[in-house]
Amino acid sequence: MLFDFDGVLVRGDAFGHFLRERIRASRWRHALAVIVAPIALPLLRTQRGLPIATRIFSWISRLGTDPAIYAQHLHEFAQRIACGPAREIVDGIDTLKRACAAGDRVIVVSGNIDTLVRDLMASHGLMQVEVVASKLWPTRRHCIGRAKLASLAQAGVMPPWDVAYSDSLADLPILQHARRPVLVNATPHLRREVARQLGRDDWR
Repeated sequence: MLFDFDGVLVRGDAFGHFLRERIRASRWRHALAVIVAPIALPLLRTQRGLPIATRIFSWISRLGTDPAIYAQHLHEFAQRIACGPAREIVDGIDTLKRACAAGDRVIVVSGNIDTLVRDLMASHGLMQVEVVASKLWPTRRHCIGRAKLASLAQAGVMPPWDVAYSDSLADLPILQHARRPVLVNATPHLRREVARQLGRDDWR
């Protein structure tokens, strides 16, 4: 059973929120981000450009910070998400917990940073949940779109899977291999588009 992270378990782009906090907290990082914004911000709007833009802002957020300290800041951010019901999607977390309690194999597959996802799972006592996500160290590896299939394969997880939860058309490669794809908080337009691309609408 696969769960996306952003939009399914937490609201918005959790790592994006973290980057904005880090950059805005420092005048010189904020100034550097403003300089690169005309190039980086348009990249955020495309699936191909998103990893590049995220890499740029991630580099700015880490610049001049010891990796251990940066990791601690990321951990503290995850704890704040866990303590803030406005950021978590309670229905998604509860669904994941029920799947774990039923003995299902549960995997969170996300473009978010693996340490952030693991910290949030651990805060709920869900250390048994497998995490396949983007890497920040030793080199940046983004886990979005079709790259999720490759990352899952590297982790020994091969299609098909019983259920896949997502809120995004970017996860179509994951949804295509699910016996039961589930869209979370989807607009009617997104549902129609996913149904069209899957060639089926019996799952809605």
